[in-house]
Amino acid sequence: MPTLGKIAVSRQIQLRDGRRLGFAEWGDPAGKPVFLFHPLPGSRLFRHPDDLIAASLGVRLITIDRPGFGMSDPYPGRKLLNWPDDVVKLADALNIDRFGILGIEAGGAHALACAYMIPRRLVAVGLVSSLSPLNRQGARTNMIPLLRNSYIMAFRAPTLLRLTMYFGAREAQNYPEKYLSRTDDPMLPASDRAWLLQNEAVRAMSVESIDETFRIGSTPYSDEMILLVRPWGFRLRDISILTHLWHGEDDVIAPAQMGYYLANELLACEAHFFSGEGHALIFSRWSEILSTLVSEFERHHE
Repeated sequence: MPTLGKIAVSRQIQLRDGRRLGFAEWGDPAGKPVFLFHPLPGSRLFRHPDDLIAASLGVRLITIDRPGFGMSDPYPGRKLLNWPDDVVKLADALNIDRFGILGIEAGGAHALACAYMIPRRLVAVGLVSSLSPLNRQGARTNMIPLLRNSYIMAFRAPTLLRLTMYFGAREAQNYPEKYLSRTDDPMLPASDRAWLLQNEAVRAMSVESIDETFRIGSTPYSDEMILLVRPWGFRLRDISILTHLWHGEDDVIAPAQMGYYLANELLACEAHFFSGEGHALIFSRWSEILSTLVSEFERHHE
């Protein structure tokens, strides 16, 4: 399996309920703290593979395993609004008062939950290729069939989804490269194919992250899909903190209509849409994304 190099810090904290929460740190240890919430599949190992970019921009990037993924213990029956408390506990353990958050795809839903629940702890909020609520009419329009069908199963037949994901996890554990190749859908734009399937460093990072996604099996993956198709427990219009959004017009994993929906529903949103780009903005726009979040730290200190 390809190796990207030694991780700066990869460890766990224990929460009050006894669960362990896994995380890793990258970039500048003395930099501005930004918590990154991974996509699905994903883990604390998901990030831009060039760790020098975060360091050069003065960012202390902290990536977190959500419950059941990687080094984090499962949280049976968890809800989206349980996540902000885990994030606060990690921030407190690291002696971080205020911080930025960045949600990628499914991580975007978790970033929005934090923006709703803990706005006073946040300096900056970013959404990249983010999902929108999946229980609304037309939410899955223009999504690649494999993913759309999985979310339909999560909503209508969760037991069937769990069975399907069980076999998918076995493949991912034994043949992660083969599992990753299933993302090569005919609908995938050329820009995504270049980044997600042909870029050696991104592919190596993705394989390592997928390995951690299914460390204990398929249940956390199917549980999160089921969580995402249910009502999120808050209204987007009740989020008042400024949110920065980046979305590709050609995205077929989190289609552009999701980004437009979020931009229209959020009270304070600076949205950036990119023609000819798809789901891989976290790689193609990484410097721009981090620079924008860093500027929020600077604005708050003016």
